[in-house]
Amino acid sequence: MKGKDMKKTILIIDDNKTDAEMLRDQIAKIGLKTVVSTTGQDGLKKAHRLRPDLVLLDLILPDIDGFDVCEEIKKDKDLTNTKIIIVSVKGDVEKVGKVLQIKADDYVVKTLVGEIPEDLIAKVKKHLALK
Repeated sequence: MKGKDMKKTILIIDDNKTDAEMLRDQIAKIGLKTVVSTTGQDGLKKAHRLRPDLVLLDLILPDIDGFDVCEEIKKDKDLTNTKIIIVSVKGDVEKVGKVLQIKADDYVVKTLVGEIPEDLIAKVKKHLALK
């Protein structure tokens, strides 16, 4: 169990290493611990081991897609309090609907590769405050 004085942990699962590192750097600026994974399987292993407070999850991964990763995290009783924000270039209505069906907590659209959505940090803070 994490103490109140320990840093919250964010797991970033994104196949684009540059995007993941940019997210990591932005999150570090607000004093949160980050861990990066570039595959779905590795991300799941890290989620089970670290029990992060929040996962920033891309939908497109090289081995299993982000939808499956999200479902696996949400099914795990040890991760029931872990918040998941989907961060993806996929912005159409059908994808958003599927994200809500798999019980992701939020969705942020990346407009360009290598660009961090303006509202992402605000959503990270909001979901961590709800925890």
